[in-house]
Amino acid sequence: MAAATLRVLRANKAAAAVYGYALQELFDMPLPTLWTRGAEVLSPQAVTRRGGEDSTVVWRHFRKDGEPIEVHVFFHEVAFASRPAVALYVREITEL
Repeated sequence: MAAATLRVLRANKAAAAVYGYALQELFDMPLPTLWTRGAEVLSPQAVTRRGGEDSTVVWRHFRKDGEPIEVHVFFHEVAFASRPAVALYVREITEL
């Protein structure tokens, strides 16, 4: 994700399957699109504020069809095409 805009830079097929989007739909999507409706929208600075520290959080996201899911997110600051970015590793932990 682009650190300045919170837009998805790259995604994989597993992410597309979990969220119910076509892979191409995820590219350049604002990450807040995946957050639960009514959730506080974090600024790019709030997401990346740890100054290079790795972070792990549990968030509620929602699929394209509106179904809520719980996800465990590990994020780490990286460079992507020489720009500040955040690598996200997302694992669905929704209880079935």
